[in-house]
Amino acid sequence: MKSINIDIDIDLDDLITSMNSYDKQAVADELSRYDIFPSRLKNINIVKSFIHSSGNVTELERELLELLDKVWENKIFLNTDDINTLRYLSKKGMY
Repeated sequence: MKSINIDIDIDLDDLITSMNSYDKQAVADELSRYDIFPSRLKNINIVKSFIHSSGNVTELERELLELLDKVWENKIFLNTDDINTLRYLSKKGMY
């Protein structure tokens, strides 16, 4: 059988912006399966570093830190509405 090489030029920005969250997660899962991790997916573990530095953390603080850690891990899947919600929550109680 004769083989044919085909070069396809794909603009990754166009591809990613056209994908929904489910498709992005599927691509991330597949990359993870092959131990390929985009640099933006590398986790900065907020919980562990904070707990180690302070030592004295309440259960509520621990839960909040774990939630923030999960948000950070999934940051590439956040949309404008999500960012606005986080912005609102970050200012809650300041007024």
